[in-house]
Amino acid sequence: MSAPSPEPRPHHAAQTPQVISKFYDFMMWFMDRTQRFPRNYRGTLTRWIEDQLWGVLDLLIEAAYTRHKLSLLEQSNLRLQKLRFLTRICKDRQCLSLHQYEYAARLINEIGTELGSWIKQQQARQA
Repeated sequence: MSAPSPEPRPHHAAQTPQVISKFYDFMMWFMDRTQRFPRNYRGTLTRWIEDQLWGVLDLLIEAAYTRHKLSLLEQSNLRLQKLRFLTRICKDRQCLSLHQYEYAARLINEIGTELGSWIKQQQARQA
């Protein structure tokens, strides 16, 4: 007689806020684009963008799994705002096409809207 199979573990992805998944997909898309930037921008602009991307992801994950979320979410929002400007610079320096810029801007806005809702939810809990 075989031993009973262990209870299935809960899948953490189901518990992960949608904004993290959406941001992760955006991050992968953007990092693919930065690898194709002209060489003269790979050491600076690419690094700045990737620092912001990693920073937002880190803060969102930390906020999802800690009790004190508001400060982390506000920091994420600030980094997302920096990404907005860096994305615009990419378009202005022809590192992103107009179509790519529009796509990135739309995703950043969607992520910002979801992040803003999460921030308001946390502010209401603290009130």
